[in-house]
Amino acid sequence: MKFLLICITFLVIISALVSATVNIKNLRQFYLNETNKYRALHQVPIVTVNTTIQKGAQDWANYLANTIQSLKHSSSGFGENLAYSSSSIANNIVKMWYDEVKYYDFNKPGFTSKTGHFTQLVWKNSKQVGFGITEKNGIVYVVCRYFPPGNYLGQFEKNVFPAKK
Repeated sequence: MKFLLICITFLVIISALVSATVNIKNLRQFYLNETNKYRALHQVPIVTVNTTIQKGAQDWANYLANTIQSLKHSSSGFGENLAYSSSSIANNIVKMWYDEVKYYDFNKPGFTSKTGHFTQLVWKNSKQVGFGITEKNGIVYVVCRYFPPGNYLGQFEKNVFPAKK
């Protein structure tokens, strides 16, 4: 009986670990769809994936996960949103960036540290993206790079618009 209990416990643990694994390809597509959903809401064109940008974002996500195990912006020259979360809630990352909209003052357009992810996400002039996603020990590291980059001082009024009603 004790052996059976140990076997069942082992199977439950293995099952939980396997189910926590993230499907990177599906998550990339989900992030692109979410990004374009929010961009459409703010009346700006969709972005498309650039495979060269995506490779660089993937290399940086791998570096973050395997070397520093934290978040640090690269010096890539691209716009860049970063995040990490548990595997179980990785699908909330783009929404988390978007939710900064509640702190953005459309009557006083500009950059603040509380809204930088949101403004880059919906920046009108950004046309291409690449999503780097790495999972390590149940943590998902995400690097989203944008080209051309956004968040330029003096250009917020021309690039960040209120959501259409």
